[in-house]
Amino acid sequence: MKTISAAFFIVVYLVSTAFGNDALLSTFDRETLQKIRRAMEGIETLSGDFIEEKRLVMLKEPVVLKGRFYYIRPDRLRWEHLTPEIQGIAVSNGHGSKWLQDASKATPFELDSAPAIRRFVDQVLSWIRGDFDGTTDKYRIAVSSKGPVSVVLTPISEAEKAFLDRILITFSSDLRHVQSVDIHEKDGDASRIRFTRVQINRVLEPGLFP
Repeated sequence: MKTISAAFFIVVYLVSTAFGNDALLSTFDRETLQKIRRAMEGIETLSGDFIEEKRLVMLKEPVVLKGRFYYIRPDRLRWEHLTPEIQGIAVSNGHGSKWLQDASKATPFELDSAPAIRRFVDQVLSWIRGDFDGTTDKYRIAVSSKGPVSVVLTPISEAEKAFLDRILITFSSDLRHVQSVDIHEKDGDASRIRFTRVQINRVLEPGLFP
């Protein structure tokens, strides 16, 4: 799906599912992830910019994507790329719109009729809410750094190990949002997503969403 960063899709899926498997965590890891959950409580709105840098083995120079996102609890989400091409989606209460170049000419759609987008949206919302109650046996999770807090996800299933080496997720100092994500693939490709100018509980215009 071109509208949404593939790397970010992987990240939010892993964060929203893997953290729920507390049985595989050490006491320190479990306590740290619980702190993240608690820190994310009380978030009503979230907005900011992102920069995604893709380093592909076949290219000498990295591919850089820039964009922004907006969220209003419980289910309003807007995710859009600004460069190198304007495109995005916005969803609210099961309804959505998507656009290319001109957001004023967005095409409406229903989430139930767009399963790929629905899955992405559900996972992003889980990540934003700190809702890590899902379970998985596909990844080993460990807190790799205390300051800033970073979590490394290492695949343990053959399906994931075939293409993914590891993912490193670094949180903001207050643990209220993801600060950066590094994705390393088996073939040598890598992506880094950095979130900047993140604002929590800022008043957002309802017109940003369907």
